[in-house]
Amino acid sequence: MNQLQTFRHQEWYLSLIEECEAIIVEKEFESRISLVEGYHQLGTRILQDIDKFNLPTEQVIDEIALTVKKSRRTIMYALKFAKIIPNLSELTEGKNISWSKIIRERLTEKGEEEALPALPLPKTLKDVVVNNLDFLIDNLKQSKNGITMFLPYDKIDYEILQKDNLRR
Repeated sequence: MNQLQTFRHQEWYLSLIEECEAIIVEKEFESRISLVEGYHQLGTRILQDIDKFNLPTEQVIDEIALTVKKSRRTIMYALKFAKIIPNLSELTEGKNISWSKIIRERLTEKGEEEALPALPLPKTLKDVVVNNLDFLIDNLKQSKNGITMFLPYDKIDYEILQKDNLRR
């Protein structure tokens, strides 16, 4: 038995592992709850001023999404989240909370995700790039995957590449 294997059965090592796992669980939870709280704050803040625009809600959402460089869907979910759960203490998920779980279980009905209003789909890959140029430039530095990871809709990627006879 090598030296590392002998540690695995010692009480101090088992205690160390238990504490490390507890730290990981706690910090992962803190990260997820922080994101949930952030989207709740975002929705709440937008709701405070949404009437000041004197524009249709859809236009307000489009403008805010474009300006803060978040998807329209994300802004819509944040607004809906703040409306249907005005107080975060109403959440019962505990340590198992995540933004994607809230979206899936509380903000959408089965099949509703496709029904959310969306911006008009671009006709070509060039349109996608042109429409998202500022966002792409800001984020290209952060990824070696380049443009493909920034296409705004999963379906656009495939459809446009097929339409333009481009292959990956």
